[in-house]
Amino acid sequence: MPAHTELNSKVDFDNAIGTQGKYVLVHAYSGQVLDKAEEFAQKYASNCDFYAVDTAKEPKTKDYFGITQTPAAMLYKDGKQVVKVEGKTAEGMGKIAQLLS
Repeated sequence: MPAHTELNSKVDFDNAIGTQGKYVLVHAYSGQVLDKAEEFAQKYASNCDFYAVDTAKEPKTKDYFGITQTPAAMLYKDGKQVVKVEGKTAEGMGKIAQLLS
């Protein structure tokens, strides 16, 4: 079973990001969610809700999230963006892992 819930509309995005009291990570990708992203989501599932959006199918999401490079990860808490990692660098994902630990 996938660790990410797929987002398909602006309402879905807003509801996910607006979650209170828990971290929310939105994974923006093109084509398919990589196994590494699924493993990361499974590892931190107790601390965070994980969502995914395929920017190839939903190109407007790049503008919505201000994404210039995929894959990207945006971490939110109580409706506010905490961290955005474009290109999903090891350093950037390490920052997210540290917050979720």
